Amino acid sequence: MPRHSSHHSSYRDEDRDDRRVRLRAKVFTDLSRLLPGIGLIFIALGLVQMFFCLVPMNFLDPRWEAKLVEQLVTLTWLPLLGLSLILLPFSQSCTFWHLRVRGAVTWIALALSVGTLLGLPFGITATIRAQNALSQPASLATAPVVVLEGEEVDAGAIAVVSHIPQTPVRSNLTDEELRMATIELWGAATKTVLLGLLSGAGFLLLFFKTGVYRYLLHQDSIGKGEHVGITREPVTDDDILD
Repeated sequence: MPRHSSHHSSYRDEDRDDRRVRLRAKVFTDLSRLLPGIGLIFIALGLVQMFFCLVPMNFLDPRWEAKLVEQLVTLTWLPLLGLSLILLPFSQSCTFWHLRVRGAVTWIALALSVGTLLGLPFGITATIRAQNALSQPASLATAPVVVLEGEEVDAGAIAVVSHIPQTPVRSNLTDEELRMATIELWGAATKTVLLGLLSGAGFLLLFFKTGVYRYLLHQDSIGKGEHVGITREPVTDDDILD
């Protein structure tokens, strides 16, 4: 009798372990499908917000250009997070289609890294131009020449008036306001550069850390895919747990 009970207990333990294994396989399968979708949502959200940063366009205003670079760099965390969720491996097995998608996404990460780093000099240049626009005179004062009706005006007198030195008229900003505006302008530029360097480094790190996808695709392209474990057969739950 005790031996019979022991057999029943072992069967129950094996059945419980099997259910636990199947449940874990289902969780990993759901995560492997859910998180890439969330990553695509983050990327789409970032692209939409970046588009609205361009509206309305005013590329003739250097302050708008500097603000544009600051906003774009600040929003790079959305595609960075989205790409990380897409490239995050949950198991040693994945479908060939997922492998190709991840291989293409790694090159997108490299392109975003280069674009972010190349945008920083443009932002610094726009900041310098914005500072020059703040410090330079807004207009020049001119002495109007009033001619009454029926009055004769000597052409020589008009020529003399036209050669009077004109006094620069500064903008409405006082010296203290100009100094604070300059500090705010360069403070934002410094923050943009630091965030841009971090984002560019993050994209670049993501590119190099996911080089295994490009390696596997290269081996498949030269006919050695089976030697590195690439298969076009559907991936089962048991493969995900390996």
